Amino acid sequence: MIECMSIMVLQCLREIHLSTVGPVNFAVVTIIAKDIYSGFINRSADDNKILRTSRNLVILINFIIIHLAIIFQKKAILDAAYVSYAIRAIGAIVIILGIYGSRFINGLGVKLAFIGSILTIFVCLIANRIGLFTIDKTFGAVCAALLFIAAGFLWGEKGRS
Repeated sequence: MIECMSIMVLQCLREIHLSTVGPVNFAVVTIIAKDIYSGFINRSADDNKILRTSRNLVILINFIIIHLAIIFQKKAILDAAYVSYAIRAIGAIVIILGIYGSRFINGLGVKLAFIGSILTIFVCLIANRIGLFTIDKTFGAVCAALLFIAAGFLWGEKGRS
């Protein structure tokens, strides 16, 4: 009886983690498609283009997270959720800078921030798994996003002069 209850408790804890990943992935897709894509990358995008981009992002983000869970089987559910949280943090930085520091951010910086920060998340995950170094994924993503936004801004300014 106690073993059965223990298994049920563990299953409930696993379901709690899984139930938080879905809404986080939805938030990530919404931030990237609506705020970043249609706000910075393709301002003339109509609703159909934004919807198509959202659908592709759902597939891409879940593809990445499922493969992370398969590759990193220990703590895989938490790592997958933390990747989503880190991507959401990147989006928040881009949006905040777009609102309050719009002269310091450009389309190139946004693209570099997302690509570079996602690569940084994977570097943090792999380095932690092989014991090279330990840096929190969200912290690494935030720092990388700021660095890549600055690099995109400087690169854009260099091209203008």
